[in-house]
Amino acid sequence: MAKDYYEILGVSRGASKDEIKKAFRKLAHKYHPDKGKGNEDKFKEANEAYQTLSNDAKRKQYDTFGSAGSSGRGGFEGFHGFSGQGFDFSQGFGSGFSESNFEGTPFEDIFSSMFGGGRVHKRANKQTRGQDIQIDINLTLEDISIGVNKSINLRKLILCEHCKGNGAEYGSRLKTCDTCGGKGTIKQVRQILFGNIEQKTTCDDCLGAGKVSEKKCAYCRGEGRKNENAQINLSIPAGLEHGQMLEMTGYGNVGFRKGASGNLYIKVHIEPHKNFIRKGSAILYNANVPFTTLCLGGVITVPTLYGNENIRIPAGTQTGSEISINNKGLPKLGGWGKGNQIVKIKATIPTKLSRNAQRLLEELKYEL
Repeated sequence: MAKDYYEILGVSRGASKDEIKKAFRKLAHKYHPDKGKGNEDKFKEANEAYQTLSNDAKRKQYDTFGSAGSSGRGGFEGFHGFSGQGFDFSQGFGSGFSESNFEGTPFEDIFSSMFGGGRVHKRANKQTRGQDIQIDINLTLEDISIGVNKSINLRKLILCEHCKGNGAEYGSRLKTCDTCGGKGTIKQVRQILFGNIEQKTTCDDCLGAGKVSEKKCAYCRGEGRKNENAQINLSIPAGLEHGQMLEMTGYGNVGFRKGASGNLYIKVHIEPHKNFIRKGSAILYNANVPFTTLCLGGVITVPTLYGNENIRIPAGTQTGSEISINNKGLPKLGGWGKGNQIVKIKATIPTKLSRNAQRLLEELKYEL
C-alpha cells in the first residue's frame, strides 16, 4: 500500500525542513522501541518518511512521482540511500553496477537516466594516484621511552628519472591519443532496468590530455615510474601504543605518469620485554627481595628504562606490596610528562639452609 509521508509525519506538503524535523522528533520520542509504550513499526515508518522528506533530492523525486513513486519495491518505500538498508542497486541492476558508479552523481541525474532521460555524467579528469603501502615495524620499550630514528629499505614505485615521470622518451613528439581520439575522455554505456546510463570517464592512456608520446620511455615503458629500493628515514615518536598506525603522507607508491604518491602506513609492534610489563604509560617490574630485607628494611637496586635506580624497602614490607618510582614510566599521550614505574615486591625464600641458618630460624619463630 502506498504511503503518504506527509500524513505520517503530520505536516503539510509545503512544510519547511525545521517543521519536518520537529514533527519527526516528536514521533520518534513517542514511538521509540526503548520506551515502555513504544511502537517499533511506527518508529520505522516515521524514520522512513523523515529520511525522504528531509533530503531535498529525495523529496523532489517523491513529490514528482506522487503516490505511484512511493509504492512497491521500485519506489521510495524502505529507501535509505545507496548503501543503506533499503533498495540495493548493485543487486537490482545486475552485475558490474555498484554504488561507486554514482560517485558525485546528483540523485535526479540517476533517476532521469533510469527513465530514459539519458543525461551524461562526466567525472573530473585527474591523474592516477599511487597506491598506499603498509609496513610493520618492531620496537622495544626502550625505543618508545625516548623516541628513535630508524632507516628502512623499502621496495616501491618511484618516479622514473629518465623521463622525469611523463612516460615519454626524450625528444619524442606528441600524437593524438588513439584510445579517446584526442577527446581526453571515453564513453561508457551501462544497461539498467529502466534504460541506459551514459558516463564519460578520463582516458587511462592520455590521462585526459588527448595526446600521448609517439615513443614510450625505454626505462619505465611509458608509466613514468619504476620499481626500485628506496631508503626512508622514520622518526618514531615516544609513547606509542602497540598496534598504533603511523602515516607518512606521500611516501607510498608514486602515481602513474606524475600522479600523486600514495601514503605510507607503519603499524607499530612493541616487543615483549624481559623485565617490564607495560600498562598504558606505567611500567611494572617484579622485584625479588630477600625476606630478611622485608623484615628489617634496606635498599635494593632495580632496573628502569632509563638506568638503575635505588629504592628503600621499609621494615615490615609485605610480599605483594607496590612501590612507585615517579617519572620512570613511558611518556604520556599529548606529551604531559611520564608515567611511573611500579615495583611489585615478591619475597625470596631460600630453598636450602645451612645448619646455622636453621638454628637461627628455629629461635626466631618463637619471637614472631
